[in-house]
Amino acid sequence: MGSPALSGRNNGQRLGITDPISLSGPTEYDVIKTRELEKYLQDAGLYESQEEAVSREEVLGRLDQIVKIWVKAISRAKGLNEQLVQEANAKCMALVQTLTHSVLDLDMQPVKCDQLSFS
Repeated sequence: MGSPALSGRNNGQRLGITDPISLSGPTEYDVIKTRELEKYLQDAGLYESQEEAVSREEVLGRLDQIVKIWVKAISRAKGLNEQLVQEANAKCMALVQTLTHSVLDLDMQPVKCDQLSFS
C-alpha cells in the first residue's frame, strides 16, 4: 500500500507526455496528509486486505492465461504459422471494485484477432 511517489518506485522515470508541473518531491506536510488519508481509508475498510489482493491477482492471472490460450487458438484456426501463433498475445487489465470484488471494467486487447473472432 502507499503512494508510488512516497515509496520511490518511479526512480526518476518520466511518466506521461507533457512536462511535469514540478520535479520536487512531496513536502513533509504532503507525507503526513497522505499517511492520514491512508489510515482513514484502512480504518473505513476501503483498502483491500492482503488476502483479497492475493485472490484478485490469482483470478486476474488465470483470466490472462485463458485469454492468451484463446488468442493462440484463434491464430492457429486462421492458419497462421507457428512463429506468428507464438507471437500472438493479449493483455488483460481490470479495474476492480474491492469492496464488493466486482469487476468494473475488463479490458482485453487481443492481437491478431478481429471482431469475427468474438462470435
